[in-house]
Amino acid sequence: MRFIIRLVGLAIIDAVTLWLAGNLFNDGIWFLAAAIVVTTLLVNVINLFPTLAPIQWMTPSLALITLFALYPLIYTIYVAFTNFQDGHRYTKVEAIDLLEERRYLPAGAVNYYWSPYVNEEGTYALWLISATDGTHYFAEQGKPVERVEPNESGTGPYTEGERQFPDGLPTSINGYNLAQGPAFFQVMQVLDPKSGTQKDTRFGDEDNPIGISGRSEAGDYQQQWFYDEDLDALIDRSSFVEYKADVNTGTFVAADGSVAPVDYRVPFDSADTRRTKAQAIELLESDYYLAAGKPNYQWTAYRNEAGAYTLWLVSDRDGRTFIAYPDQALQAVEATDTPPDAIEDYQRLNSGATMQALTDPRLMDTRFGDVVTPIIVVEVGKAGDYRQHWVYDAERDVVTDTTQNKAYLADGKTGDFVAADGSTAPLGFWVWVGLDNFNEALTSSLIDGPLLRVFIWTITFAFFSVLTAFAMGLFMAIILNEGFPGVRIIRSLLLIPWAIPGMIGILIWRGMFNGLVGIIPTTLIDLFGDAPPFFTDPTWAKITILIVNLWFAYPYFMLISSGALQSIPSSIYEAAEVDGANPWNKFWSLTLPLLLVSMGPLLIASFIFNFNNFLLIEALTEGGPQIQGTNAPPVGHTDNLMTYTYRYAFSTGGTRNFGFASAIAVMIFVMVAMLTLVQFRLTKRWEEIGENV
Repeated sequence: MRFIIRLVGLAIIDAVTLWLAGNLFNDGIWFLAAAIVVTTLLVNVINLFPTLAPIQWMTPSLALITLFALYPLIYTIYVAFTNFQDGHRYTKVEAIDLLEERRYLPAGAVNYYWSPYVNEEGTYALWLISATDGTHYFAEQGKPVERVEPNESGTGPYTEGERQFPDGLPTSINGYNLAQGPAFFQVMQVLDPKSGTQKDTRFGDEDNPIGISGRSEAGDYQQQWFYDEDLDALIDRSSFVEYKADVNTGTFVAADGSVAPVDYRVPFDSADTRRTKAQAIELLESDYYLAAGKPNYQWTAYRNEAGAYTLWLVSDRDGRTFIAYPDQALQAVEATDTPPDAIEDYQRLNSGATMQALTDPRLMDTRFGDVVTPIIVVEVGKAGDYRQHWVYDAERDVVTDTTQNKAYLADGKTGDFVAADGSTAPLGFWVWVGLDNFNEALTSSLIDGPLLRVFIWTITFAFFSVLTAFAMGLFMAIILNEGFPGVRIIRSLLLIPWAIPGMIGILIWRGMFNGLVGIIPTTLIDLFGDAPPFFTDPTWAKITILIVNLWFAYPYFMLISSGALQSIPSSIYEAAEVDGANPWNKFWSLTLPLLLVSMGPLLIASFIFNFNNFLLIEALTEGGPQIQGTNAPPVGHTDNLMTYTYRYAFSTGGTRNFGFASAIAVMIFVMVAMLTLVQFRLTKRWEEIGENV
């Protein structure tokens, strides 16, 4: 019975796997599909063969290890050999939103400084001072702007010392109270022109509208950038220049060739290689255009009980109405205000059924009308002699732009479809680039530039982090190993840095080292008149990182060193004293070698951890200060290989070159493996020394 239940469970898992893997393969995500299939086969083998019964209880763990450990590792290696990259920071929607947030002041309009007032009903008003002539005004919503006088209008006491309002502001005026301190920031949250809930609030009347532009500026500010969905274009209202969206480059381009200040990430960008070749071809072949001179029709779909469709058509050109049956000539009918509910045995589809029908191949793949007047449905409101824009020829591995009768040959080296004149189709695909990413990392200017610096600093940081933390931890362990009153309390307090969450501790240290208000530099200035530039000088930034890392790491080494010291027999020290050894001789000849025997693997693990330490550097210095001349990505003097790779793959200022970043990640893996082997050889030597002690 138990075996039958197991078979049923495996059958369910296999069915889900086949369904999921099939969908992934169809979507071109074959690598993940293969990983899921292999994992499922592993689960089946373990649970079906009696000889593997002892490890059946480990099946869930093995499956999770395969999917969440081995698969990412293998996938990273695979990506390192591809041209997976993304050249733009924003999606089209994000770019439009960023531009639409910008404001400009029309020529001749007055700019004002402002301070907010609010009444008991929560209505806002503004005290304004002209940046041109210093005239003061009070602006309520829906009322003309009122000229006021400082220290005269409103009710005191009057504030003093305001940067934009040196003459003072009244505490209240016309039933409104001055919003100061927290109240001011609450007003900003409401009226902020970028994110406020009432960001479009206009003050004054229609003849003199006043809007807020920033924390201290107001005036007749108007939206500078406007996106026209119908034109798929951005309009700069300050210059009346229209920027059309260019789906090939991910930019908005004007007639004179200039571009809008924000680009975007688009699916039709040849530099965007995040899809498989099959996906690219599928997207290209789904693009249609209307044949020249042919009308477009508004259509209504009808369906009979057998599932066949017919269409009611209305021409956009002359309003003529037709009924379209499959493989028959169009039948002209009298125009009506609304399509009929039924045509013979065909029933009209409502809007919901129409949207569902748009996914039905029996509708989308049917050609209505005859050869002379072929009609196909493209989308809601579009039907006619639409023809396939891009056609793929599998034998020649070519996609053809039928609007120009232009062929684009698939280039397996670059992942582009390339025409004879060198132009490319608007979609690219993943390709295997072999060792190109590794070759770029090792032969380009990166190797004698930032990458070499980053590699040297990574080794240096890992080595000195282990050395200083181990030395400090061992020193504290030896001191605390001597019995004295309160030693347990002191030992417990010294473990606090190890118990504090890393992110919290790093941010505390970042504040303490802050050059303006940090307690460390301000104290040094008070004592010595000067303080090191902890975050702006490359050398001091590296020293700062080592100091903070020491604070975090020494309690760990103190703890394990204390345990290791307890395990060393006191008899060998007594024998050494008989031979005339002093404390220094005993430490170097006995204590340290014996400690290294037991702590060697822990030192190796600590070195590997610091070699890949991402959080400390990213949270403390963000890799800074920046190395001059590195902008894509902006590499810093304190970046290690992990943060360097992160900037290439994910950082906003980086290149989003996932293939190159994966290549560096593989190189890091190889380097760590080699260093680990070397260190294990050293551990073996320590063991030999320990045996001879």
